[in-house]
Parts: sequence; structure tokens; C-alpha cells
Amino acid sequence: MEWQRTKQAAESLSLTSCDQLRKFVREGFFKEGIDYRDIRLNGRVKPNYQFHIENCKKKLGLSPSKRVAHKKVPSS
Repeated sequence: MEWQRTKQAAESLSLTSCDQLRKFVREGFFKEGIDYRDIRLNGRVKPNYQFHIENCKKKLGLSPSKRVAHKKVPSS
């Protein structure tokens, strides 16, 4: 199981930018706790994501018709 920070994950997944990963998170394509996790320190506003490379590769390999967005649960 390998978790990588956003920049390294974008490179490992052959994406053109980190923004693509963030968009997948915002749109609910990646599921929190499975495909990515937020490791920000307490009190920080800006998220600090890590991505599970194998899970993301599997999800990105799905045909567009089989891609399902998950509702993002607001953090409390």
C-alpha cells in the first residue's frame, strides 16, 4: 500500500497537473479514506492530501461510463 503526496501522485499517475487530482477529490470521483486522505495538521485550513496510488490507478482505468462520483461528507 503506497500513499503519495499530491505532486508525486500526479507524476505516478501520469497526470499533467496536481489540479487534476484536486478536481477528482472535489467532484467526489475519489473516495476519502480509500483513494485519498487529508493529513493536514490541526488548525490548518488548506487540505494536505495523500493519494493511494494503486486504488487511484484502478479508478482511473475504469471506462467513463462506469465511473461513479461519491458524495463528499463534510468534515466537522
